[in-house]
Amino acid sequence: MLWFQIDVGSAQSSLSFCPGDGTAGACACGTSAVGQGAGCANSTGRGARLFAHGSLQFFDVLYELEDLPPHTAAILFAGLNTSSGTPVFAGNSCVGGGLIRLGPVQADALGTARQESGSDFFNAGFLAGTTVYAQAAYRDNAAGTGCLANFTNGSVVTVQ
Repeated sequence: MLWFQIDVGSAQSSLSFCPGDGTAGACACGTSAVGQGAGCANSTGRGARLFAHGSLQFFDVLYELEDLPPHTAAILFAGLNTSSGTPVFAGNSCVGGGLIRLGPVQADALGTARQESGSDFFNAGFLAGTTVYAQAAYRDNAAGTGCLANFTNGSVVTVQ
């Protein structure tokens, strides 16, 4: 007889920061603020959203992106602190300190993508108990000249 136990721990989800609602700074390129929990508006008329979830693997975080332009490329950045929103292209950049890059990822036809931190967090020293701030930059080829990139909202999670 075989007995085993799988302990998946408690559910973990992220908190949002750096929304495209104007509180983290004005959206660049004249894009409109679309409300809390999303980045500045992109060519879809919505702001892209980033969510972080704990994983079954230690030190691993699953990032989900929504409302990206279809089939666009995105790069996730993770760091140890935030900064005030700095207008960059059509969005605001709010992640800084100990910055690492995750990705790139490709959005599907619905504008969604997923990226796991994998061993990158462990290799960067983001060990259990570390609070990690993440944000994604992405291409928006349908946006106006000079505004061909944008940022999601930020997502903060404590590594378990």
